[in-house]
Amino acid sequence: MSLRVPTHKDGLRSNLGCGVFKHNLPNFKIKYNMRSTAFFKHSLNARSHFNNFWAANKTLILVFIITALLGLLIGLFTGIKSAEVLTLNNAADFALIKLFKYETSFFGFFMYRFLIEGAIILAVCLLCNLRWGKFLIFPLIGFLAYQLGLNCVVFVMLFGFGGVINVILAIFPCQLLFILIFIIGACYVINRCEGVRYAGYRHKLDFLRAWAIFLIPITIVCILQTVLLSIFAGSFIFAI
Repeated sequence: MSLRVPTHKDGLRSNLGCGVFKHNLPNFKIKYNMRSTAFFKHSLNARSHFNNFWAANKTLILVFIITALLGLLIGLFTGIKSAEVLTLNNAADFALIKLFKYETSFFGFFMYRFLIEGAIILAVCLLCNLRWGKFLIFPLIGFLAYQLGLNCVVFVMLFGFGGVINVILAIFPCQLLFILIFIIGACYVINRCEGVRYAGYRHKLDFLRAWAIFLIPITIVCILQTVLLSIFAGSFIFAI
């Protein structure tokens, strides 16, 4: 007499064979449906939060974007107009200058970048926490975009094809992400301060909480830019 090992098909039989797997398949379906439903709800919540944030800050974000575009265009125009006399010292980025002058390692570049961007987001949160300080964010965003445009021209003019690769893949997108984080951080702190002010109470250290929150994406972008530069700068720039 041979013994048959029960399979998953036995879970579908109500009166035949062994019922070891009888309840496993339905339980699996229930858990799978619950996870799918939870994921769907989280997706809807994230989309709802984004829509609410955009609706509440649409005008402010558009003004920030226009300011950044103007700064970027002025930086590009300034760099192109001065292309014949550009040197690496003309790049408006301390961390990049240190890296491309061989004065620091990639880890050193990461630390410089983290400290600089961390200080900027702290200044953004602090200024937005003040009643009139938020108006200083507009020239700050414009200046950062100006630096980005100028840096793009400097590295393309000095390093040719290698500079184009690094600008497209490492410098421009990451610096643009930093500016986007600063804009979102400014809107977040402004909304929080206005909402708490209407409620009649505001904690003086609220901006530090916002700073701690936005340090997370700042750190991620710092790591991303360091990794991209370690790949493309080592392959193209340092080989020239």
